[in-house]
Amino acid sequence: MIKIDLQKAYDSVEWPFLRQMLTELGFPEQFIIWVMEYVQTVNYTVMINGEPSEPFNADRGLRQGDLMSPFLFAIAMEYLSRKLNELKADRSFQFHPKCAKLGITHLSFADDLLLFAKGNLSSITALHKCFSQFSEASGLQANLGKSCVYFGGVKGEIQDSILSHLGFVHGTLPFKYMGVPLSTKKITLLQWQPLIEKFTARVTSWTAKKLSYAYWAQLFLIPAKVLKTIDAYCRSYVWSGSNTITRKALVAWDRDKMWIRWIHAYYVQGKLLRDMPIPAQASWITRKILEAKEHLHLIPINDARPKAVFTMWLQLQGRLATTDRLVKWGLAVDTTCILCQNQLETKDHLFAECEFTKAIWRKMQQWLQWLPAMTWNQHTKWAIQKAKGESQQAQIFRMVYAECIYAIWMERNHRIFEKKYRNWEAIAREVTYICHVRAAPRVKILLQSFVF
Repeated sequence: MIKIDLQKAYDSVEWPFLRQMLTELGFPEQFIIWVMEYVQTVNYTVMINGEPSEPFNADRGLRQGDLMSPFLFAIAMEYLSRKLNELKADRSFQFHPKCAKLGITHLSFADDLLLFAKGNLSSITALHKCFSQFSEASGLQANLGKSCVYFGGVKGEIQDSILSHLGFVHGTLPFKYMGVPLSTKKITLLQWQPLIEKFTARVTSWTAKKLSYAYWAQLFLIPAKVLKTIDAYCRSYVWSGSNTITRKALVAWDRDKMWIRWIHAYYVQGKLLRDMPIPAQASWITRKILEAKEHLHLIPINDARPKAVFTMWLQLQGRLATTDRLVKWGLAVDTTCILCQNQLETKDHLFAECEFTKAIWRKMQQWLQWLPAMTWNQHTKWAIQKAKGESQQAQIFRMVYAECIYAIWMERNHRIFEKKYRNWEAIAREVTYICHVRAAPRVKILLQSFVF
């Protein structure tokens, strides 16, 4: 992998090259005249001994900070993209082993450029030839001192010949691409620090801005519609970066995204996600994504109430606000489990190890003839195994499991916030009733054959 730092990128774009690119891409001639007139009418002055010099005209480059410049620079980089795409027909070029299936030769965003090829001199030579032709035409040159080559599984003598041919530096991971550290290993807290500092600075600025909102709230009873509108603007900004209200989904799963296509090409490979093994050689973040699939067995075709399914999903992800998590957030709360009054409340304890909870699970197991599970890890594996498949038994399990999780969580909340208590028999009976009501007709017949 080659990371190229373009030297003075915006300042180096040749104007004749930009005009030629606009023409070749089919822009109307009048539009090109307007754009080039806008680009070329720029001059500079230099401070000499504290005094500005006479203005002098530029003969290349795009204006830094101008709203049109990023688009014009992208048009300039399009030449390189098309040259690199031609490598697919070059027999001397071989793709990087993890890029061949999708035909990836490069990633480019503005002046951040990554090039990929197999670690042999012929492929690197073909790749560099394309970049050299682009440099000669556009005026954009690689900064030799900052451009790096990253190797993996390449012999030392081949590395030396590649570095000698390119004149670039031998790079080491992690490095930053678009301001984000890239590494094959999990990013450390120290590497996350720049992001933490940015958030801290932003929150600090909010502390002053929010005072006006608080002042309004003290003077007036803000209508619910106004609060919903404010929330809609905030939500739209978070998910779309826009200051207008949009209806974009909170989570997008677009199969056209390159990283999703890449995971499907090299790891999923047409298999069902829920049935495929987690590859040991995958990067840590890829393994984390694929590990989450284990919980998918409990979600689809679930006749439980939506709020029960959602609560179960939060519980499986460890996102419910149990007291051990609240303490980590700095809140002073009673950490004793409200159900058994005996142990520290954690996710593991509350849903699998608490005696009160165990009594509910035992009743469900007795009702539906399940085998018992003890520890949280055993409980999770047991739940995932029982939920697999499309059989009526699996459908019953998914529904009962979600309703049990929801009932346990609601009993916990009712005891803490409303001081209302029920015994475990009442909860188990309520879950049974809800499942009988919500079960699909064919599943209901099987469900009724079990004796509570």
